[in-house]
Amino acid sequence: MKDEEIIQNAAQEFYDNEWSFRWSVPNRSVLDIIEILKSQLGNFYTPEFKAIFLDKLFSIFSKDNDESKDKERMLFHIKQELSILPAIVHPKKLDQTMSDRVKIFISYSHIDKDYVNKMKRHFVPFRDKLDLWDDTKIEVGQNWKVEIKKAIDAAKVAILFISADFFASKFIAENELPPLLKAADIEGATIISIIVKPCLFDEFPQLSQYQAMNDPQKSLIKMQEDETEELWTNVVRQTKKILESNNT
Repeated sequence: MKDEEIIQNAAQEFYDNEWSFRWSVPNRSVLDIIEILKSQLGNFYTPEFKAIFLDKLFSIFSKDNDESKDKERMLFHIKQELSILPAIVHPKKLDQTMSDRVKIFISYSHIDKDYVNKMKRHFVPFRDKLDLWDDTKIEVGQNWKVEIKKAIDAAKVAILFISADFFASKFIAENELPPLLKAADIEGATIISIIVKPCLFDEFPQLSQYQAMNDPQKSLIKMQEDETEELWTNVVRQTKKILESNNT
């Protein structure tokens, strides 16, 4: 059994033992359960493992038909805990028509290229396993529009560097986003958004429906170096997980 499965099973056990039977313990309140949850998190040594546990727990609670205020308080607490932990991306099961999609496509405004280059460093050790593509791969003499379209058509994962400049790009809006969003909606490609600078990300529901890797209130430009390095590490980790899960 993989580590992730063990942690997810622990989340289910917490729900079954501490939440489902909470009425069997006299005078137990939701605050008591939150304290038990905090203690449970201490069993996981890494932020990633804590995030996997809470992510699964949030999913379980969300599917619960209970409409009580206690449930709302639990969900609120879990969301707060998740907000300071690495984001967990949920890949969809790829459609059979996606079997020839192998690339990771990077969509960005050239004004934000320094951030893209910093992220790409973290993918270098996996160059033989992960096919990362951005427009710097276009060679002299090639039709750049054709090459971008080919890369999008082969993309299994799309990493979007979100900023006001990204949204202001007519080329991105007309030539990159529509096919990427279609692939995500219909064929199961995965969208990974990274908020570079403050912008109205939430005003674009076609994008904001996909969880961003960082809180829109804490864009890259506001982060310290150690925080951005942790973010890049998680982007690579989640990307690898998506590609590996779809190859099994």
